[in-house]
Amino acid sequence: GTHDGLTRWKNGQATVFRKAEGLPDDFVNSLFEDNRGRVWATFPGQKLSYFKDGRFVSVAGVPSEEVYSIAGDNKDNLWLSGNKGLSHMRDGHLVENFPWSAMGRQQQAKVVVPDQGGVWLAFWTDGDVLFFKDGQVRQSYSAAAGLGKGHVAGLRLGRDGALWAATQEGGLSRIKDGRVA
Repeated sequence: GTHDGLTRWKNGQATVFRKAEGLPDDFVNSLFEDNRGRVWATFPGQKLSYFKDGRFVSVAGVPSEEVYSIAGDNKDNLWLSGNKGLSHMRDGHLVENFPWSAMGRQQQAKVVVPDQGGVWLAFWTDGDVLFFKDGQVRQSYSAAAGLGKGHVAGLRLGRDGALWAATQEGGLSRIKDGRVA
């Protein structure tokens, strides 16, 4: 996904999709491939689409004008981090939207990682990581709790259930069973 369309690499050949080929916009904000093989893409102006059977299908109901991160789980839940909050979607329909203020935040999360019916969120500005489930912050980690300092640039869930957080000033942190290393 770029500012000039969406490029698909298949069988050694690149195909560029733009508005003329059915994209809602040429500017692609974020991408995610779900467990059914559908590629979801977000675009400026509350636009969300997925690619299926050679065409783009638009989905309505996204509260945020800008979506910075999209992720999903194996139960067809999608989580979108946008300027208006964290949106939970299922089967192409909005289930709920949580404003960032409900999590004690003023800025959006940049990274979303689904886990056990909730999501891990990484915040760029304050460098915190939190686990959000059932409308509540269940766990929260910051540099004061041992998390590496600085912006959290990436999160990955390990096979053993540990969460790995890449921080720009403090290196790599591992969160497992409520402890940070």
